Amino acid sequence: MVALEFACSYPQMVNTLTLAVTNAGLTVPPLRGMFDMLRCTFASSLISRHKLTCGMIFPDPFLRSPSPEGSNCKTMLDFCVQRYIRWEMYTHPISFLPFLSQVGAVIRHHVSSTRLETLGKTLPNKQILIITGDQDHLVRISNSFYIAKKVGHKNVRFEQIEHAGHGVMTQYPERVSQCINTMIGEVTKNRLPTVGDH
Repeated sequence: MVALEFACSYPQMVNTLTLAVTNAGLTVPPLRGMFDMLRCTFASSLISRHKLTCGMIFPDPFLRSPSPEGSNCKTMLDFCVQRYIRWEMYTHPISFLPFLSQVGAVIRHHVSSTRLETLGKTLPNKQILIITGDQDHLVRISNSFYIAKKVGHKNVRFEQIEHAGHGVMTQYPERVSQCINTMIGEVTKNRLPTVGDH
């Protein structure tokens, strides 16, 4: 969301742009995501909240799958919950007012189709990578297809990863990294020298 806003406002400062599980604004999250967010906000216990969070971010089959060897956890759900608990020990939990502010920023976010088309013309050489899963409970997958259409399919690299949710970067870090590295490598190789290059 922030990267898209920045790239549309300052395209001359952008060499490559990765848009992962995002949208151009003015969209409604899937019903399950909205329902889970409300339940998460008012969850009675830390464990319950983290389980709901995991359910929003990852698909159910992933959460039921075996955890990494040596993790002392049975499933990925257990593993992710334990990781969130450890993470919360070293961070300050977000309070309700900042949470509402963040939700407000998401709701107000909007990049018009005209700005998206202009972005495609400004970064035409496959400099934009769009990554989405196929089971996102927080951001509609159709949003990624919409951005690709408005920017121009010929101008983007589009990667839809099967069995992935909103947390696609956590589920498939190697694949996401490979996509980003490939784009950066090819764009850098094909980039014309600019003022200041040596």
